Amino acid sequence: MCLADCLPRTLLNASLALRGGKLWHAELYGSNLGNELYVAGKTANIQYRAAPRQFGVRVGADFLSQGNRREIHRMCKAAQPVTLAAGGGLRTAG
Repeated sequence: MCLADCLPRTLLNASLALRGGKLWHAELYGSNLGNELYVAGKTANIQYRAAPRQFGVRVGADFLSQGNRREIHRMCKAAQPVTLAAGGGLRTAG
């Protein structure tokens, strides 16, 4: 016997992403936009309800993208080595 919670369902999820060059990105997202109520899983006598409608914004930075790695590598090669002096201070070599 199939109960109502095992019938087929249609969920609506969406996202819109924007990338700003190589360094940053942002995304608007939403899941279960129709706020469908259903049982996502169950064991013996316990039913697990699915997550309700969710939406939000994600932002991030890609510090180690290929282009940024080259730039970081170039900056590191140009930097002078720093050593810890006996008195606890920092000094540059050269």
